[in-house]
Amino acid sequence: VLFRSVPRALWENGWIEHLRAPELVVLMILCDAERGRVDAQIEIPVHARLRRYGLSHEMWRQAEKGLERRGIIERLKTKGRVLDEYGWGHDADAARVYKFSGGSSQAALAKPYDLSVQAPIRREIVQ
Repeated sequence: VLFRSVPRALWENGWIEHLRAPELVVLMILCDAERGRVDAQIEIPVHARLRRYGLSHEMWRQAEKGLERRGIIERLKTKGRVLDEYGWGHDADAARVYKFSGGSSQAALAKPYDLSVQAPIRREIVQ
């Protein structure tokens, strides 16, 4: 169960009210992968993102950018190679490597949510 690994600060500091659903899903996955280690480099294999979690490249990328913009995570590198923008045709060991700001998920979420850091509004044209 992914939510067990998420720090209470997600609720206590107002983050739960402001993160978008994809950001919450990716945050839970990263918290689970962190497993309580401090200053851990968290490696998420591309095949796990696709097969285990069923997340498209686009959903993961949007969530990753939102979490980075809010100062929660930092993407360190991409290990291996991903051959297209959808994550298909990747090396068997391709992975994205992250770390939490402040060294842990608890530290990253310890500060209250900053309302000045808003996600961009997506405007869709309805025909």
